[in-house]
Amino acid sequence: MKDQNLLRLLTIMSILFIVGNVIAGFIGVNAAVLVPFLGISLGIFVFMHGITHFGIKNVLILMGVGMIVSFCYEALSIATGFPYGVFHYTGVFGPKLMGFPIIVMFAYGLVAYVFWVVAESLVGNYNNKLKGANIVLIPIIASALLTSWDYVLDPIFASINKAYIWNNPGCYFGIPFSNFLGWYLATYTIFQIFALVIYRQKEQKVSTTMRKKSYWYQPIIFYACVFIQLFLAMILQPNKEIIIFSGQVFQTSYIYQSMTLIGIAVILVPAVIAFTNVLTSKTLK
Repeated sequence: MKDQNLLRLLTIMSILFIVGNVIAGFIGVNAAVLVPFLGISLGIFVFMHGITHFGIKNVLILMGVGMIVSFCYEALSIATGFPYGVFHYTGVFGPKLMGFPIIVMFAYGLVAYVFWVVAESLVGNYNNKLKGANIVLIPIIASALLTSWDYVLDPIFASINKAYIWNNPGCYFGIPFSNFLGWYLATYTIFQIFALVIYRQKEQKVSTTMRKKSYWYQPIIFYACVFIQLFLAMILQPNKEIIIFSGQVFQTSYIYQSMTLIGIAVILVPAVIAFTNVLTSKTLK
């Protein structure tokens, strides 16, 4: 595919993903309605962008690692409580395998690529080869970025949408502290395995498409536009009183406001830094 056509397709997928997040803001981040829509646009984007970046083999490796590692950790936690805590999924996300929704397993594999590329932008690694400290640094940053989504989405999915329920709720809108430690562990495992795979490969020729700034802007858009749904939900969604499994009572308006405030720090700030790095890069055109 020609560079211009590829970038045009990636732009269309980015727009669709933005539209999906806008809709989410209007309807209250309803997981059951939006996951398929967002998944299709994200899936097409990841494959088209990723094939140019790493090649189809490595894209499938990252997806496979993401799916396998996430399944192992989630199934283990559902059965034993380690590492996320004791919880179970409801039927919101559809069919499950050993208690873990299949669609969420695929989501792990897809979003992993986006966070990896954003992490590369944050350290200025605009190629398909890892060297030096980036072998560990990029996995650390990518896992922090992916967990940042969990900071702002878990209270909505768990407490408001009740997509999963904690048997031993914690202080973060009913979510235990262990959940986030588990996310760091699981996502870091995914990214570090992939980093070692890339490190062992020979350096590939960087395509002309990868030298364009617009190519690197778009994963940042995918990462950051989840903030749109938080902001719109905060403004548009009516306040309701909800009661979670433990009997704790929350106001939905407080949750949306809190998640928007946290999103500024953990989503918008890294996105602005990554965008600025690409904008000011002397190696990109």
